[in-house]
Amino acid sequence: MPTKYKLQFVLIRIAVFVCTTSVSFAQLIIDTTLTPQQLVQNVLLGSGVTASNIKFTGAHHDTICAIAKFSGSTNINLPGGVIMTTGTTTGKNGPQGPNPSTTAGGSTGIDNGEPGDSLLSSIYSNTSLNAAVLEFDFIPTGDSINFHYVFGSEEYPEYACGTNFNDIFGFFISGPNPLGGNYVSKNIALIPATSLPVSIKSINNAGCSNYSKYYVDNIGGQTIQYDGFTTPLTAIAPVVCGASYHIKLAIADVSDGLFDSGVFLEAGSFSSSNIAVNKALSFNGNDTTIFEGCGHTYVTLKRNANAISKADSVGYALSGTALNGFDFTVTSPSISGPSIVFPVGVDSVRLDFNALQDNSAEALEYFTLTLFIKQCNKVVQNDITIYIANVTPLTVVANNDTTINCPNQPVMLSATANGGINTLGNYVYSWSNGSSGNNVSVNPNATTQYIISVKDTCGTYVATDTVNVFVNYIPVQLNSSGNVEICHGNSAALAVTASLGRPGYTYNWFPTNDTVQNILVTPASTSTYTVSVKDMCNQIFTRTITVRIAETKADFDWGLAHDLQVNFTNTSVEADSAVWFFGDSTFSKEYNPVHIYPDSGTYIVTLIVTNTIGCSDTIQHTLFVLPDLYFYFPNSFTPNSDGYNDVFKGVGHGIKNYSMKIYDRWGNVIFTSNDASVGWDGRTKHGKAEMNSYVCIFDVEDFFGHSFHRMGNIMLIR
Repeated sequence: MPTKYKLQFVLIRIAVFVCTTSVSFAQLIIDTTLTPQQLVQNVLLGSGVTASNIKFTGAHHDTICAIAKFSGSTNINLPGGVIMTTGTTTGKNGPQGPNPSTTAGGSTGIDNGEPGDSLLSSIYSNTSLNAAVLEFDFIPTGDSINFHYVFGSEEYPEYACGTNFNDIFGFFISGPNPLGGNYVSKNIALIPATSLPVSIKSINNAGCSNYSKYYVDNIGGQTIQYDGFTTPLTAIAPVVCGASYHIKLAIADVSDGLFDSGVFLEAGSFSSSNIAVNKALSFNGNDTTIFEGCGHTYVTLKRNANAISKADSVGYALSGTALNGFDFTVTSPSISGPSIVFPVGVDSVRLDFNALQDNSAEALEYFTLTLFIKQCNKVVQNDITIYIANVTPLTVVANNDTTINCPNQPVMLSATANGGINTLGNYVYSWSNGSSGNNVSVNPNATTQYIISVKDTCGTYVATDTVNVFVNYIPVQLNSSGNVEICHGNSAALAVTASLGRPGYTYNWFPTNDTVQNILVTPASTSTYTVSVKDMCNQIFTRTITVRIAETKADFDWGLAHDLQVNFTNTSVEADSAVWFFGDSTFSKEYNPVHIYPDSGTYIVTLIVTNTIGCSDTIQHTLFVLPDLYFYFPNSFTPNSDGYNDVFKGVGHGIKNYSMKIYDRWGNVIFTSNDASVGWDGRTKHGKAEMNSYVCIFDVEDFFGHSFHRMGNIMLIR
């Protein structure tokens, strides 16, 4: 069986309630400044109950308070109320989250040194200690008493089953039982629809409970310290209307003073009226005033669930200086003549009131809703008075226009709203640039008008104003040398001149990183240079300059014509003019000249080309000038397939028709070709010709009709 250890301290009990702190941790707000009387009268009690003889027994020292008011947004799903604990309601050992435990077994708590409660000890047959007990007398005006609560503990989940350490609590009522006899300390903290007391053993998810649906695992929870707690439950008991009762709300540790537990009692839920009345205003600075053209309030009447089996009604009347239909409207499907009707099966009805804008200045008006509610066999009058206030026109005034000397200079804009409805002190300011709030910072880069729009708390009334921020600035103007073309190896001067803006310019060239106004560059290839100019307003302006390298390259081609004439074609790149030197002491400045050489031979032709900016290039080619008809043939060949001299044929220039015949030594034709590109490979129709001397005869005709006949000997060598 698990064992828990403790340290016990004996504290001197002080008769007066001395806790005076208010603590907010995470989302749970703890307020220990209220006395037990205030906690009951102002927090716990709802409608239909009057309380007296209020008493609290337990820790209420200057550092340890076992009872307090709670509020805030938490996962116990109760908006606020009264908390009682077996330890303290404040500090790291109190109920405030987050829960640092990420697995079962992590727990916090404090032994506050208080004694137990004899009633709790006798009912659960275990020794109790650190008891917190709130008790009072009350008189109900209905036929039942009920309130909502949540029980939580650090003993969850590891001590849920099979231990003697289960902390105990109970809500014990004493007084007349409407079914006969009297209640004597009857515990009404029961699991719904059962007679089983709510406890760690009866509600858990550790495997020993049939009611785990009422359990919330809070390991790692962010708002409550306890490792586990119940869902919101309802304690209820039938009562005799108008009779006197006593209730005792008690919680205590068992066996040890550590691993604290606590019970949260919902605010306003301790009620008894057959019909409870609640009102809510849409917004207000108090709880009784609404405003013309905007205000809204509603009144809810709720009857006990055990009364919905039959129809019922509540009489009502409206009175006051405000007139229904002129100053306000009331709507509800439940209104029938002078009565508010509860149909069968309906437990609540709602009346909606809306204040109308009559556009006239008048004194504060009001209307009173009077409800005639049956309580304890008599009719009780319940008055609810709502005031309707005029609305002063909503206005907003922005600050004066402003002039700045540089773009993007920060400027504070402000606006002040008045009038409208601002009961919560939260006008909504919206600026045309998307900012919000009555004071905003802007950084305009040009003259700009800003519009401020303001809504009041209601949101119905809107006011606007404008403010101008004048930017007294003319952007920098840049004049620079334009794109430039240079010859390879030459330099270019780049310059930029700035004006306007705010003088005091700084320069930066990329990619040279020069910081002067004018630079000299000698690029190896076409390059682009960027200069950035910044003025005293830190405004940056850029300009790009491209320096192009002229790619002049000389080259030419030629073709031979008859009578020693050569046609030259200039294939140079980016050339605008040319000078030709033909190698025969003559020259030409034609771009594509035609030249006639004086005789056949070898000539070195030189071409010099120049572009428009003076870039030049030179090239030379060796030219072989042949006669109009030129023909020859070798006297031997070696057809051995070595790639050299394997084929015999005639070659020449200016040949139009061609005929070649090969004869053996007996005068037989062994090979014929009429194509100058087809020669004899040393084969006959009988196979390879033997190494020997053979006769060749050529008949050739040029393009001018001249022909000649050639004959010779050819030696085939193998």
